[in-house]
Amino acid sequence: MRQEQEIFDELAALAASPGYAHAIAHFCFRDNVVAIGATLTPRDLRRQYSKSRLIRTEIATLIGLLVRARVDYTLPAPDVIDRYIQDTERLLKELHDSLTAGLFAALDRPEARSGDFNPFSFGSALREPIFYGGESAYDFQYREFSAAKYANDGEWLSRNKGLSIT
Repeated sequence: MRQEQEIFDELAALAASPGYAHAIAHFCFRDNVVAIGATLTPRDLRRQYSKSRLIRTEIATLIGLLVRARVDYTLPAPDVIDRYIQDTERLLKELHDSLTAGLFAALDRPEARSGDFNPFSFGSALREPIFYGGESAYDFQYREFSAAKYANDGEWLSRNKGLSIT
């Protein structure tokens, strides 16, 4: 597995490519716009919980890398944008795996088998949850806790918006 800095440097070089802003625009549209029909359905929102969707901190990182230098807004050929998108997704997955390695290394320690062990007492184990927990919860937590969170709003949501929390 490559080191985090090496992956990040490659991602930074990619973000400095001519027309890379168009790849970021693609991610912003793909991962944040919800297309709906006449009424909003759970199926309309399902894509928002996809593991392939970039989260806000990932997109913000890409934008930060983009603006480190003068932004070149040249519109690349479609195959170039496709390559930017594929390379970005590959590098972000590799970065995620690299960040996760710290947590797994903490969990692999001999003392991890004791009841008193806290893997989050290691800074390396906190890097992944801090970066990917930027949405305030993991995606599955929103789904699992939404019924309890909105239980008192269920009747209003049903009557006024045609939505059910269950």
